[in-house]
Amino acid sequence: MVLSNINVTFFGKDVLTIDDWINKAKNAAVAKMVDQEDEYIAQEEAELAKKLAQLDEQTLTTHLVKEKADLDSIEQDGAKYNIDLRLYKAQCLVAKIGIKKSRGLLKGK
Repeated sequence: MVLSNINVTFFGKDVLTIDDWINKAKNAAVAKMVDQEDEYIAQEEAELAKKLAQLDEQTLTTHLVKEKADLDSIEQDGAKYNIDLRLYKAQCLVAKIGIKKSRGLLKGK
Protein backbone atom coordinates (compact mmCIF):
# COMPACT_ATOMS: atom_id res chain seq x y z
CA MET A 1 0.00 0.00 0.00
CA VAL A 2 1.41 3.39 -0.97
CA LEU A 3 -0.07 5.24 2.00
CA SER A 4 1.71 3.03 4.51
CA ASN A 5 4.99 4.89 3.93
CA ILE A 6 3.59 8.36 4.65
CA ASN A 7 4.31 10.13 7.94
CA VAL A 8 2.46 13.11 9.36
CA THR A 9 4.84 15.73 10.71
CA PHE A 10 4.22 18.74 12.89
CA PHE A 11 6.96 21.37 13.36
CA GLY A 12 9.45 18.98 11.80
CA LYS A 13 8.70 16.08 14.14
CA ASP A 14 6.99 12.85 13.15
CA VAL A 15 3.61 12.83 14.83
CA LEU A 16 1.85 9.88 13.30
CA THR A 17 2.40 7.40 10.54
CA ILE A 18 -0.51 6.27 8.44
CA ASP A 19 0.07 2.74 9.78
CA ASP A 20 -0.21 4.05 13.36
CA TRP A 21 -3.40 5.91 12.50
CA ILE A 22 -4.92 2.82 10.84
CA ASN A 23 -3.98 0.61 13.81
CA LYS A 24 -5.43 3.06 16.31
CA ALA A 25 -8.66 3.26 14.32
CA LYS A 26 -8.84 -0.54 14.09
CA ASN A 27 -8.20 -0.94 17.82
CA ALA A 28 -10.93 1.57 18.67
CA ALA A 29 -13.37 -0.16 16.32
CA VAL A 30 -12.57 -3.59 17.75
CA ALA A 31 -12.95 -2.33 21.32
CA LYS A 32 -16.36 -0.88 20.48
CA MET A 33 -17.46 -4.14 18.86
CA VAL A 34 -16.35 -6.12 21.92
CA ASP A 35 -18.31 -3.79 24.20
CA GLN A 36 -21.39 -4.13 22.01
CA GLU A 37 -21.04 -7.92 21.99
CA ASP A 38 -20.73 -7.97 25.80
CA GLU A 39 -23.92 -5.88 26.07
CA TYR A 40 -25.74 -8.18 23.65
CA ILE A 41 -24.67 -11.28 25.59
CA ALA A 42 -25.72 -9.77 28.92
CA GLN A 43 -29.10 -8.81 27.46
CA GLU A 44 -29.64 -12.27 25.99
CA GLU A 45 -28.66 -13.92 29.29
CA ALA A 46 -31.16 -11.72 31.14
CA GLU A 47 -33.93 -12.57 28.68
CA LEU A 48 -33.20 -16.29 28.91
CA ALA A 49 -33.19 -16.13 32.71
CA LYS A 50 -36.60 -14.42 32.70
CA LYS A 51 -37.98 -17.18 30.50
CA LEU A 52 -36.37 -19.96 32.56
CA ALA A 53 -37.76 -18.38 35.73
CA GLN A 54 -41.21 -19.24 34.40
CA LEU A 55 -40.43 -22.93 34.87
CA ASP A 56 -41.86 -24.43 38.03
CA GLU A 57 -39.56 -24.35 41.06
CA GLN A 58 -38.95 -28.10 41.08
CA THR A 59 -37.89 -28.19 37.42
CA LEU A 60 -35.58 -25.22 37.83
CA THR A 61 -34.00 -26.76 40.93
CA THR A 62 -33.60 -30.09 39.14
CA HIS A 63 -31.64 -28.42 36.33
CA LEU A 64 -29.39 -26.68 38.85
CA VAL A 65 -28.70 -29.92 40.71
CA LYS A 66 -28.05 -31.73 37.43
CA GLU A 67 -25.47 -29.09 36.51
CA LYS A 68 -23.86 -29.42 39.96
CA ALA A 69 -24.61 -25.83 40.91
CA ASP A 70 -24.10 -24.86 44.55
CA LEU A 71 -27.81 -24.87 45.35
CA ASP A 72 -27.33 -24.27 49.08
CA SER A 73 -25.33 -21.14 48.39
CA ILE A 74 -27.87 -19.94 45.82
CA GLU A 75 -30.75 -20.39 48.26
CA GLN A 76 -28.81 -18.76 51.12
CA ASP A 77 -28.07 -15.74 48.95
CA GLY A 78 -31.74 -15.56 48.00
CA ALA A 79 -32.81 -15.54 51.63
CA LYS A 80 -30.03 -13.20 52.72
CA TYR A 81 -30.81 -10.54 50.14
CA ASN A 82 -34.58 -11.13 49.97
CA ILE A 83 -34.57 -11.45 46.19
CA ASP A 84 -36.77 -13.26 43.69
CA LEU A 85 -35.32 -16.73 44.26
CA ARG A 86 -36.75 -18.29 41.11
CA LEU A 87 -35.27 -15.54 38.92
CA TYR A 88 -31.96 -15.76 40.76
CA LYS A 89 -31.87 -19.53 40.26
CA ALA A 90 -32.59 -19.02 36.57
CA GLN A 91 -29.79 -16.43 36.32
CA CYS A 92 -27.39 -18.82 38.04
CA LEU A 93 -28.43 -21.61 35.68
CA VAL A 94 -27.82 -19.47 32.59
CA ALA A 95 -24.42 -18.43 33.98
CA LYS A 96 -23.57 -22.08 34.67
CA ILE A 97 -24.65 -23.66 31.38
CA GLY A 98 -24.38 -20.80 28.90
CA ILE A 99 -26.67 -19.33 26.31
CA LYS A 100 -26.81 -22.26 23.90
CA LYS A 101 -27.79 -24.86 26.50
CA SER A 102 -30.26 -22.42 28.06
CA ARG A 103 -31.98 -22.03 24.72
CA GLY A 104 -32.11 -25.83 24.47
CA LEU A 105 -33.80 -26.10 27.85
CA LEU A 106 -36.46 -23.66 26.74
CA LYS A 107 -37.09 -25.55 23.53
CA GLY A 108 -37.45 -28.80 25.45
CA LYS A 109 -39.85 -27.51 28.11
